[in-house]
Amino acid sequence: MFLQLHRTTSALLDEVSHWSEARPTFDADNFRIDMAGESKAAGEVEEADDVFDDDTVRNIAQVNSPDSLYHHYRERAFTPRVSLGRSVLQRPAGVAVAPWDEEVNMYIAGTEGRQVLVIDRNRMKLVHQLSAANMLYPHGIAFSKFLREVYVTDKWNHCVHVFSAEGTYLRQLGKKGHAEGHFQSPEGITSGPGPNGKDDETLLYVCDTGNDRVQIIHPCDGSVIYILGILDPLPGHKFKRTEFNQPTGIAVSQDRIVVADFGNKRIKTYSLTGERLSEFGSMGEARGQFHSPECVAVDHLGFILVGDSGNARVQIFRPNGTLVRIFGGRGSSPGKFAWVSGIAVTNNMDIIITDSRNSSVQIF
Repeated sequence: MFLQLHRTTSALLDEVSHWSEARPTFDADNFRIDMAGESKAAGEVEEADDVFDDDTVRNIAQVNSPDSLYHHYRERAFTPRVSLGRSVLQRPAGVAVAPWDEEVNMYIAGTEGRQVLVIDRNRMKLVHQLSAANMLYPHGIAFSKFLREVYVTDKWNHCVHVFSAEGTYLRQLGKKGHAEGHFQSPEGITSGPGPNGKDDETLLYVCDTGNDRVQIIHPCDGSVIYILGILDPLPGHKFKRTEFNQPTGIAVSQDRIVVADFGNKRIKTYSLTGERLSEFGSMGEARGQFHSPECVAVDHLGFILVGDSGNARVQIFRPNGTLVRIFGGRGSSPGKFAWVSGIAVTNNMDIIITDSRNSSVQIF
């Protein structure tokens, strides 16, 4: 009965969260409802780490080892070099950079406009838009380099939309439901190698947020490879419970999967075959703690960048979960955030952050 109540409550809260600024989450351990949007006012949140000299030079060729990358993050001046605001963006969600166009354009999910905006990040100009008649709430964005396709989760239509690299709408993966290959308010999505680690085998890793699980699916037909997070499997591909509470963000490196477990206020890592490796974080505002971690990214060496949305900051960790640096803080001025809604790291170490409440994107 309790498990059924939990699922029913989660379903109701999911519908409510579509229309509310605050995101309610059901804390099953303490049997209470937490409102993710209810955080301390500006000035009450821990400030970011020391800001270093703006003349800090980023020599990308020198950050090819874990130690050099650690020092790069420690010494880097996290001052945005460029930003874009409400004139173009309204409540942006996920952000990503296409592998075939990494030096120029970024893709941003525009939730209120029901489209994905393609923006030249050097000129900060809108150059293209991806849209479909049945796309209601674009949220996460991923790509296949080999298929030259763009994948967009639709939180309200409970599916994944597929576009060509040129912007042509191709197909839909999944539909609303609880069965394998079905989704309930999916949010984060990324692409990555399969369990064998081969780069030429691109799979999609989808945060099936409302179903408290992560589904790994084939990009062509949406067939399920495996499901992450199931604790009590039942016959017929059903389950009683999972280890996630609204997973919202996901990233994949060459050897691991990183999941932002929003409701549990933790980051969890897995092998490419789904074996649990580690977890870190807890509810709070101290260093290394989270208040509603919504999005996550990994860089070229596997360092983990977490959008600690409720604390209005970004925290950077080594692959083993050791804290490296914090930047941001609550506000609307350059370098500050109201709600980190998307994060991406490029090969040249640009960090792109969308902010849904400030309706902005900043590039550090």
